[in-house]
Amino acid sequence: MKIDRLSVIIPCFQEKDNVKRFPSEVLEIFRRYPFDTEYLLVNDGSTDGSSEEINKLASSNPNVKVFNHPGNLGLGACLITAIPHASGDAILTLDADLTFHPREFAKLYEIYDENVDCVAGSPIAGKLEGVLLVRKVLTKGVNLIYRILLGKDVSAVSSIFRLYRASVLKGLELHSQSFQINAEILTLLIQENRVIREVPVTLTNRKFGRSKINFFREIRNHLRLFGRILIWRLGFKER
Repeated sequence: MKIDRLSVIIPCFQEKDNVKRFPSEVLEIFRRYPFDTEYLLVNDGSTDGSSEEINKLASSNPNVKVFNHPGNLGLGACLITAIPHASGDAILTLDADLTFHPREFAKLYEIYDENVDCVAGSPIAGKLEGVLLVRKVLTKGVNLIYRILLGKDVSAVSSIFRLYRASVLKGLELHSQSFQINAEILTLLIQENRVIREVPVTLTNRKFGRSKINFFREIRNHLRLFGRILIWRLGFKER
C-alpha cells in the first residue's frame, strides 16, 4: 500500500460556507481510498461562524481534529501548528476554499510511492480556470522567479496542494507565517536533495467568500525568501 494513513491539513480563515462543503466534497472523497484518513483543521481566528461549522463537523466525525488560533496568524502559522500533530505517514496540505478540489488528489496519489518525498500539484503545468488575471500574472511571475533562483525544473513553487512524506515534512525547520511557506518548504526540500515530483492539476476560482491574499504583503514576503534563496545559491550562510 502506498499510504497507510493520510493526514489532511486544512487552514481555515473566514470559510464558513466552504466548511459546509467538507462532508460531501472532502470527507466523502477520501473514504474511497484504501487507507485511513484524519483531518487537521486549523481555525485561524475566524469570526464569521467558521468555528461553529468546524466544531459541528468534528462532533460528528471523530477523525476530524480542531486547532484554534487566538487571532489571524496566517496560512504558514496554521501549517506549523498542525504538522507536528499529524499521525499519518503521508500529509496532504489543502486550501479550505477547495480551489484545488480534493478530486485532484487522485493525480498526486497516482505517482506517490516509497521513493518520493513530495508530489506537488502544478496549476501552471495544468490549468487556471476562472482565476482573476492579476492572480494569474502574480502566480506565474512569482513561480518563474523561484524556478530561476532554485535552478530546479519545478513550475509551481508557491502552491499549497501537495502530498508529502510525513517524516520528511516534520523534519523541516519552518518559519514563514503566511502564504510563502509553500515556497519555503519546497526550497528546503530542494536544498536537502529530496525527491520531488510534479503533476498538472486544475486551480479554479473560489465558490464562496473572498481571497485572503494581500498581494502587496505577499510580494514583500516573497522578496525576502528570494533573498534567502540567492544567499544559499551563492554559497553564503545566513546570519
